[in-house]
Amino acid sequence: LQSRGLGDVYKRQFQHFAHDVNDPGSIAPGSLKQMICDAQGRPWFAFHQGRLDRYDPRSASFIHYAQGLRAFLGRDEVAPETLLADDDGHVWLLTGRSELLRLHAEAAEWKAVPWRPQGSTDEKLTTLKLGTGHRLWAASSHGRLLEVDTRNLQVVERLIQIGDRAADGIADAAAGGIADRAATPVITEIRPSAHRQETLWLNFCTDGIGRYDWRTEQLTHFPANDAEGDLELGRATVLPSGAQTMHEDRNGMLWVALRSHGVLSHDPLTDKFRWHRYRAANPTSIGPYQVHQILEDRTGILWFATRGGGVSKFNPRQQSFSHDLYEHQFRDIIDGGSISAGVETAENIAWIGTVSRGFFRYDRAAEQITDRFFLRERNGYNAIHAMVRSSSDADILWVGSDRGLMRVDVETLEIQHYEHDPNDPHSLGDNRVHSIV
Repeated sequence: LQSRGLGDVYKRQFQHFAHDVNDPGSIAPGSLKQMICDAQGRPWFAFHQGRLDRYDPRSASFIHYAQGLRAFLGRDEVAPETLLADDDGHVWLLTGRSELLRLHAEAAEWKAVPWRPQGSTDEKLTTLKLGTGHRLWAASSHGRLLEVDTRNLQVVERLIQIGDRAADGIADAAAGGIADRAATPVITEIRPSAHRQETLWLNFCTDGIGRYDWRTEQLTHFPANDAEGDLELGRATVLPSGAQTMHEDRNGMLWVALRSHGVLSHDPLTDKFRWHRYRAANPTSIGPYQVHQILEDRTGILWFATRGGGVSKFNPRQQSFSHDLYEHQFRDIIDGGSISAGVETAENIAWIGTVSRGFFRYDRAAEQITDRFFLRERNGYNAIHAMVRSSSDADILWVGSDRGLMRVDVETLEIQHYEHDPNDPHSLGDNRVHSIV
């Protein structure tokens, strides 16, 4: 919940946590930026104002880490950017000044990862990703890749360079690609491969993507360039535009959502890309909109959420796309809006949230929308922000929106709608629910 604390659902009542200046165990003041759960299932809360809290269910109070953090850094101003929790009981914090810090929660002990910007003070850490074998990966705006040992904080630094095929340890996959000069890219995303432990996929934003073998320190760069013919034939080693996001499926195929339109699939056997894009004359092609999210369900079907065009799904067995969620009979549900959230609750049942038209249930076996749920109108805006399946009851789905929180029984379709009531201290603290953990 933004700006006004948070709520906890218990026996159909909300326990609202707000800052109380007379209660040292109350939640910190300010607006929430991020919520996570650690390996022990304990919730953590990072605030825009630089505060960090953990909720202790035994004492029903909040433990504050901001004072220790400020003392460790030697200043009052701390802007949190990213919060992660590893399996060893550590919480990792990336600050707005690109300090990478590790907190041992039980000992309340802070330690800093020993890295410093090089050459230019405007170098920033851009992304974090936990890997296997006690590794944390971090990347910078100047092409540096940090491998951090989460136990002893030892750092192995690597400089990623693209564009110079003669550079040591770098192979340019595109014959006749970008200019032959070394450049350090901005790394915006790190995807450790689940099929090749030594492989990292790196998103270079407008400069394409890279496949990096951290054991041999070999980088294969797939630059963004115009090679439409080869892409259509599935034999290209370049991208038509920069990458929006990436996803590796269960078969080891990498999918890249483009910043222009369509998606790429990378075949690990041929090491080539194929461009899947909209073709008006081909009903099995992907839809004509930018993809911003890729999901894979338990059956291996891939779902592509678009900005303004509903959902396209890809069946790997049939090697074709279908658009059941944007056919004529469902256009009134999407209505030109974007998909904002989605969750799978059963083998053939998916729940989809939209930015302007509520949410609905989709039966994959019947390939149709079976139920739709519109929120009460308020300036014609029905935004769904979060959908989370209950960890304690598989039949319960929680839906966060601009109109409060909903508890959905996915079997009976009974919905309990929780909204803020200023006259009820046990009501929801605020109607804008943007995150659920």
